Amino acid sequence: MICLFHHTMIALKVLKKDEERFLRALEELKNKMLICGHRDYEEQAAALILELKENLRQDLKEKGHVDLPTGGRTRIQTV
Repeated sequence: MICLFHHTMIALKVLKKDEERFLRALEELKNKMLICGHRDYEEQAAALILELKENLRQDLKEKGHVDLPTGGRTRIQTV
């Protein structure tokens, strides 16, 4: 079960050419969340990502895969 309290999760695809600018924006978001009083933002994001990875691992095991695939450009990242 995923519980985000008062935060929203957004999944998106970022073009390689925009990746650096996007990651800078995420750093700014982290600072803005602190300024707005959301001191638990990083901890909740990390917990959510851990839960997403575990759910993905379980789904892959059920389908006969050993573990999360490596390589490629897909990644799950905390902000």
